[in-house]
Parts: sequence; C-alpha cells; structure tokens
Amino acid sequence: MRLPPYRSTARAILIVGALLALIPGIIPEVRANGTLEFAHAWTWTAIIAVLALAPYAAVFVLSSSTQSETNRRLARGIALVTPLAAFIALGLSLVLALYVLLFGGHAVLTVQIASCILLIALNAVMLCGVLRAGGQVDGVVVAGVAAAFIFASLGTRLVMRVEASAANGVQTHHRDTYAAEQTAMGALRQLAVCASTYRMSRGAQLPSNLPAFVSTTGCDAQLASPSAVPMYAITVAVDPADTVNAGATMGCQFTAAFTGKLLGDRAQQPDGRTLWSTCAGQLYAHELGQPAGEYLRVSPEFPSEIILLFYNIVRTANESGGRYPVRLSEILSASHLKNRRYAYDANILGAQQRADLDSNLFRTSGYVARYVAGTNDFHIEVRCETYGPACMRAYFVEASGVVHATGEPRAARATDPLAERCEFANVWCDAKPESLWRPRADSDSI
Repeated sequence: MRLPPYRSTARAILIVGALLALIPGIIPEVRANGTLEFAHAWTWTAIIAVLALAPYAAVFVLSSSTQSETNRRLARGIALVTPLAAFIALGLSLVLALYVLLFGGHAVLTVQIASCILLIALNAVMLCGVLRAGGQVDGVVVAGVAAAFIFASLGTRLVMRVEASAANGVQTHHRDTYAAEQTAMGALRQLAVCASTYRMSRGAQLPSNLPAFVSTTGCDAQLASPSAVPMYAITVAVDPADTVNAGATMGCQFTAAFTGKLLGDRAQQPDGRTLWSTCAGQLYAHELGQPAGEYLRVSPEFPSEIILLFYNIVRTANESGGRYPVRLSEILSASHLKNRRYAYDANILGAQQRADLDSNLFRTSGYVARYVAGTNDFHIEVRCETYGPACMRAYFVEASGVVHATGEPRAARATDPLAERCEFANVWCDAKPESLWRPRADSDSI
C-alpha cells in the first residue's frame, strides 16, 4: 500500500522543525557587562517546540499503514488544516517582521521570525503533498525542504541587512536629534549670559528680536543665523515693564522650538520638545502633550554636595546645643560622622582641602561655597567658579533652608528671588519655591 505523500513531509518537518523550534533558545544575548545570557529558558523553548510540532507528529503516526481508514482520514484532515492555520500565522509574522524592519529590532527576534517563516514554507510543501494525486512524492519533499533552507538562508541574510540598516537609521536620527538639542541648549545659555552681562554693565532695555539682541549685547553673531542651531528656531521675548529687575527671569526669555521630525511617531512628527531659557540662567524643556504647568529643568542643578554640607552644619549645631560651628573644619570632628550611617557624608567632607574648610570654603561640581556663621544664624553663599554658559546661577542659602538665586555674575543675596524647588530636588518644575530643609521633629530643629 502506497503511503500518503504528506507522511513523508510530516517526517521531514518533524526532523527539521524540531531543530528550528529550538534555535531561539540556544542563541545567547550579550549583556552590557559582557556576559552571555540565554534569551529563553530551555523549559519554555521545549514546550513551544512540542506544541508547534504536535500536528506533524499526529500526521506521522495516524497515516501509518497499520492505522485504520478512519485514522488515515483524520491524518489527511490534520495535514490539510495545519498548513492553512500556518498561512494565517504567516500573515501575522509578516506584519511583525515589517514592524521589526521599520523600527529596529533584536537579533534573537529576527532569528525567531526567520525560523517561523521557514517552518511555514515547509507547511506549504505539506499542503502541496496533500493536494497531489500522485507522483514522486519523496523527491518533491526533499526538493521542497532544500529549497526552504536556501530560501530561509537568503531571507535571513536579507532581513539582517535590512534590519541593521533600519537600526543604523534610527541610531543616526537619535544621535542627530540629541546633538541638535545639545547645540540648542548651549546657544540658549550663551544668549542668557550675554543678556545678564549686558544688564549688569548697561542696565538698558534689550531688543526684542534676535539679530538686534545679538548685535547689541556683543554676543556671537552666529547665534542669530538660522543655521546656527539645526532642527530648532530660536526667538527672544522681552518684557518692556521689566528692564533691570534682577528677578527670576530678569525681564526676558529665549525659546528654541523644535522644527524637525520625530522618527517613528506620526502623532508627534510636526514638533517635539520646546526649550526655553530665562535671562537669569534657568533652562527648561517642555514635551509635547505634557501638562502646561509642569516642565523639566535641563540646566546645571544646585550641587547636591551643598545640601549635604547644609545638613551636617545643622546636625553639628544640634550636637552643640544650637551653636553653629565657627569653621567648617569643626564638622569633621562631629560625633554623628562617627556613625556608619553618615559614612558617605564623612567621605565627601573629608575629601575637601583642610585649608579650605578652615577658611570656610567648600568646593564641588564647578561651584565654590562660602560659609558665614553668626551668633544665632548662618548662611551659605554658592557661586560658580567660572561664570559662563556652563554655570551662571548663584545661590544664597539661609539657616532656615530657604534658597535665593540669581543669574547675574555676582554673589547671591537674601534679597534675590527664591529658587524653584526643582533646582535642588528631583521634582518637576512648577514655578513654586520651596525650602531646602524643614524640621520634621524636635530632634531636627536647631
């Protein structure tokens, strides 16, 4: 008795398909630290392989010459339904493959898709075998399997090349977008420095258009060129009612609107992040769709080491009955620093030059802090080591934790505007000032 043609196909698929189903489980991924990690647990890989190949095992067993006619008919039905279902999966796989190619993908995912396509190609061979009336079935099966392997090999290479090209395009776009954003932020900082310096030296009204502003303040003439900042358009806005006020904005601000396109997000292609800077040196960003009252601070922040210094001054005073240290070097011998809980504080304070601490100076992150102690009070003056685009905010910290700030090239004063909380805390900016420190219990009070 001639065995049904699809039995040979099922046998070939069981052998080849088993290997294909296990391929994704034996491909390791490289972690960031250089170690290898398998993408899938062997248990789940084996389960998926068994479920995927179960119909072929059923066809192979039920189509045997020792089986009844009913079982052989059942095998023929399974052999017909299985590839039809696989063709439906093929459509879904092609959609997934298209997504991977357009938006970048993963090497393991690419191999999974290629394996799935090859398995479906073998299904097509089975379907042809089921519908054949006769002929050299085994030869057709061998040719079909060989052609499937050739197709899968070439297809996998093509997919990997196209995927690498797409991934490279995404990386290039993101790199260019990031570079343009950094250029825009640098330009806004330079304009803010020009505005602040001009106000300090001249105290005159600033022009309200960018070319005139650059010319009047003596800023780099290239900043007025549309090509100075790719993907961004910079404008200046001046408040006529505020000419020389050393306030939170100092009467003007610069806006850099994103004019490029965001790759892969059709809803946000026309525009994206908006950057703006006040003349006081505060640089913010606002994302499309973000609530109007919330924005992100992207300029250099208040150095966290100053917060650490402030807390240790308060703790040292608590241990001394409310007496503030005369010199910062006295903090090094405070009893709380001997506790392992404050080991980080001890390391930061201990790394300072003893001569600086004796002179009540504290240096960190491009800033120089000067501690001024009184009888029942103290304050900390924080200034940039070098005033310029990279650092143009000065702070005045009161003993109560209130922080004042200015963008002018001078030391901050207690009469300067209050700093926003987002300058010294990891929160969204909302134009609301906040204290650096609040007593939470009697033990925390001075």
